[in-house]
Parts: sequence; structure tokens; C-alpha cells
Amino acid sequence: MSINLNRPSLGSTNWFDDVDGNWQIIQDAVNTSTPVGVLLPYVGTSAPTGWLICNGGTIGNASSNATARANPDTQSLFTLLWAWSDADAPLKLSDGITLTTRAAQGSAVGAFNNNCQMTLPNLARRVPVGSGGTGTGTLGDAVGNTGGTETHTLTSAQSGLPAHNHSATSGTQSANHTHTGTSGIESTGHSHTVNAHRHDIYIYTNYGLGSGGYAASWTNASLGTDRSNGGQATLDVSPGTSGVSLNHTHTTTTGAESANHSHTITVNNNTAANASQAHNNIQPSLVTTYIIKY
Repeated sequence: MSINLNRPSLGSTNWFDDVDGNWQIIQDAVNTSTPVGVLLPYVGTSAPTGWLICNGGTIGNASSNATARANPDTQSLFTLLWAWSDADAPLKLSDGITLTTRAAQGSAVGAFNNNCQMTLPNLARRVPVGSGGTGTGTLGDAVGNTGGTETHTLTSAQSGLPAHNHSATSGTQSANHTHTGTSGIESTGHSHTVNAHRHDIYIYTNYGLGSGGYAASWTNASLGTDRSNGGQATLDVSPGTSGVSLNHTHTTTTGAESANHSHTITVNNNTAANASQAHNNIQPSLVTTYIIKY
């Protein structure tokens, strides 16, 4: 059997409208069956009756000027949140700006009566995590602790790229060796040809200073004539050739290279550094409205 929880109008033939108070009984039963402080994901965008949206708003008594609900019916939730720390659920004076502390107010009842505002949990863009276990530097283990980020920039320690360097070795050179080379071949053998021709030679004797000259005597087989007493002779040159030396080369050798060796190269040391930009840190998610029972 299903029950319509919408309050019927007077005169309705609904089974419980004979006594109008029956509706209040059912409504109270639904409200009291859910403990104050329960958090639930909700697909609506505004909270149903008896619930408040967990968006960091404030609650308090009617004179508190609280932003989420200023009503005496929030005292039970106010008292639950009193157990949280001042950092996790800040306590404000009625101006909604000035922070106060639990120590300064003394008790939850005193703070509520002093018109203080209690900050609700803010689950906008947040995911609930179970308490207990071992807290970390990112997230504590007590109820009300917050932590985590939507994006994260890796530090040098997290990136796995600490300070380091790279070493390399060039290949070993070959053993001692020399280089042998040959200069280019000189020009090829060649000759010069002399055509037949004649030179006239004049020989004078008895030349000198004054009357004291002296006689010259010259005999040349090629001339075939003794011209000791002066006169003219002729020199016949026969045609022929004169050869130049044959082709040749020059061989050179460089000095021996040094013994086997190698070169070691070290790249400049790479110092540790944080990543240059943040990366997405959100698991696949569905956005809903978180509500809390008051």
C-alpha cells in the first residue's frame, strides 16, 4: 500500500482526514525517523522541508541573522556541529562577519543563545570521506576535516625526476695508424725541337792595346777549320730534340696518431624541479545536491 504524504484538504474522503491531526502524526514520524545531521545526495536544487543544503551557509536562532536558517529548530544541528573544530565549522557573531571561538562562547547552548551563527558543512564540489584510519598531510581523520584539490601540480619528489645527469662515451678511436698519400703526377714527358740553322762566328786575332796585342788561336773540330789567324767561321746546328724527365710522383706519410682513446661527455646536471602545470585530479563524478537534516 502506498501513502500520499501530501496533506489533504479539509473535506477530503481520504482515509485519515476524519482526524486532521493524523497528517501531523505521519509527518512527524517521517521527520523523526531521520536523525538530525544526516547527509544525503539529493537530485533537487532546493532542500525539502526539514533539510538544508550543505553549501557553507549558517544556522542559528531567530535573532542570529543566519543565512541558511535562523530558527530555534536548528538548535539540535547547531549542537552537533559544536563538536567540530573552529576551523572545520567556523562560529560567527550575529553580524555574520566577526569570527568567535567555542572557547570564548563556553558552550553550544550559550553560543546559540548569544545569537551566534554556526557554519554548515560545505559539500559544493566536494566528496564525503569516512572518518577514522590514519590521517595524512592532505586530509585528516576526524569528522569535519577537509582536504584535497581538484587539480594538482606535481612536485619534484612526486614527479619521479630528482636531480640527475646523463653520461655518454664517444666510440673508441682506432689503434695507432698512419696516412699515406701520393702527390699528383707531374706533367708527362715532353721534348723541345730545334730546327737546323747556322751561326756565323768572327774571330779576331792580334787585338790588344796599341802595338802590344797578342794572337789568339782557336781550333774547333766542329768547325773543321783552324782559324788561328782570324777570319770568319760558321757553326751549323743540326735539328734534334731534348727530352724532359718522365712522369713521377711524391709519396708522403703523416706521423702516427696517438694510441686508442675515448671521450666522456656529461650533460649539465638536471636539478630537481616542480612540474610546469597542474593536472586534473577528479575521478569520474556525478554532481548532486547534498542536504543535511536539521
